[in-house]
Amino acid sequence: MNEITIALITAVVTAIATIGAQWLVNKSNVKVANIESYPDMAEQLSKAIEQNLAINAKLTEATERLSDATAQTKQSNENLVKATAVIREMVDEVKRIGGDASVGIAYLKERNNNEQ
Repeated sequence: MNEITIALITAVVTAIATIGAQWLVNKSNVKVANIESYPDMAEQLSKAIEQNLAINAKLTEATERLSDATAQTKQSNENLVKATAVIREMVDEVKRIGGDASVGIAYLKERNNNEQ
């Protein structure tokens, strides 16, 4: 195709699209606002965008803090699991040897000394 044919096809397609868009607007009774009718619309839109950016920054910061708190909670949970395992060992040792809490405390002291 030569350039004239391409230009002609483009013009026809553009005209059809424009007519179709206008028909849809008329069909749906949507009124297209003239931007000059609202001189402060751009300023209001700019303020709204700035507020949205500020909110997004706060949300990002809150998400980061939540992520940090989640990591700390995970570490705390892991520590609790370890502590629970040590307590179970102590209880098992007290049951095996027999006795009271002093046996368990002695067991923990001995265990800690062995780990160091």
